[in-house]
Amino acid sequence: MKHRRPGTTIPAVGPLTSESRSLLRDTLEWLGLRPSPGLGDRLGQLAVELAEWGPQLGLSSIGDANLSLVRHVLDSLLLLTVVEQPSVLADVGTGAGVPALALALAWPDTQVVAIDSRHRSGWLVIRLAERLSTGNVTHICARARDPKVVAELGGRADLVCARGLARVERAVALCSPLASRDGTVAILGGPDLDGLPAREGWHAEVVCLPGTDWRRRILTVRGRAAAH
Repeated sequence: MKHRRPGTTIPAVGPLTSESRSLLRDTLEWLGLRPSPGLGDRLGQLAVELAEWGPQLGLSSIGDANLSLVRHVLDSLLLLTVVEQPSVLADVGTGAGVPALALALAWPDTQVVAIDSRHRSGWLVIRLAERLSTGNVTHICARARDPKVVAELGGRADLVCARGLARVERAVALCSPLASRDGTVAILGGPDLDGLPAREGWHAEVVCLPGTDWRRRILTVRGRAAAH
């Protein structure tokens, strides 16, 4: 696939429908998020921007803003139902900035570090963070096991998350070196979580997005269990 170079003008994606905006408001209320100034508008803008740029840069296949809202933005926010707000969050294999950017908007006091080895990922994440006036996001252009990533974040992140990074056990192995001693690794996964053998400290559950048929399987691995 040929990707457009950053700075290239692309056709505008249509705005969110009234139904999507209503779903966004209802979801924020369900999550108990305080309605900070412009939060809903910025999350909606994020959905539109991801639909515009993600496919053009080969970082997402969703070019519809309303699908982007559900499958990228609100899907990311489902993580709030299973973890507490961290001081430092690392998103491994962030791609277009999912779930990093939505979580940065929901948790403005959290330092969010998006990690991906692709330069186009870094360009897009920083661009969107600036357009959304999100001052708590940085991007590291490297793989999770790169020495500079481990040196900067190793053992310091209260929460390390990944979505679509790899099979679940591999994803945990890639994320765990960055987690603090009492931190949590959270994997937003798929059907491979259904047959996961029981392990001490590993907890998988299915979270449903109210008002839709969207479900997300989430694995959390807490504390020392992430190292095994």
